Amino acid sequence: MEKLLEVISFILQRSPRGRNRQELAKLVYLSDGVFFQKYAKVITGQKYIHLEDSPYPMELNQALLHLKENRLIDVIPKLTETGISGYLLTWVGTEHEDEIDLNRQEKRILRKVLENFKGSVYDENRVYPNLYENYVITPLFSEIKFSKETINTKIHFFKRKTLLNISGKIFKVLFSE
Repeated sequence: MEKLLEVISFILQRSPRGRNRQELAKLVYLSDGVFFQKYAKVITGQKYIHLEDSPYPMELNQALLHLKENRLIDVIPKLTETGISGYLLTWVGTEHEDEIDLNRQEKRILRKVLENFKGSVYDENRVYPNLYENYVITPLFSEIKFSKETINTKIHFFKRKTLLNISGKIFKVLFSE
């Protein structure tokens, strides 16, 4: 759950207006999905379940409880003319992005996903259609799988890249799994 806490911290620190639970769950899922497409593994190590409104990391509630108990996040009601229309999770701990235990590639992917959803998370099917399809086609209350077979993508999964270098000239790039 440690990586999930780090990802949530990163997302909420870069969301000055806060995020609701559904947006946070989608951003964590999309970050894991984009990372999976590039590195064939997920950042958080979470399993996801398809709920009615979003993909949901299995340990998200525990992570939010941990952050709330440690006074790192606050839950603020979102008020409208008709009353409360949900709750926003906001970061109230100290800003410490440099202390977040994520590597450079993980932070880069998180920044990329957050850049696509500066405001609220909507129309993720336009930005990441393959990841959207991956959770939408999964039956409700079933595990959403990350695998080469389930993610309909044209991105190739490369684990190792080898350069063939002879006499200082690069002749061929070989990819292998």
